[in-house]
Amino acid sequence: MFTNGVVSLPGHEGMPVGRDVDFTWAGDGSPVDLALMRGPPASMNKVDDIALNVKGESNAAGQQSYKWTIPKDLPAGQYSASISQSG
Repeated sequence: MFTNGVVSLPGHEGMPVGRDVDFTWAGDGSPVDLALMRGPPASMNKVDDIALNVKGESNAAGQQSYKWTIPKDLPAGQYSASISQSG
């Protein structure tokens, strides 16, 4: 949740705008789409694309990751992110 410029994404509660968030996922290496979602968990709506067709950086465990900076002008609210396979 954004309150006075602070974000709450699962695992990143209380992060101020302008900070980096690292998304990490496991999969078969296929590209993914990352979307910013807003609202209560039962009725999330897509706000914007974070990144499309991303392969991410691979780590030693075979997971991919992508770094995103929380926009400084993102309005206050309850946010989450969606990761889905591209295509």
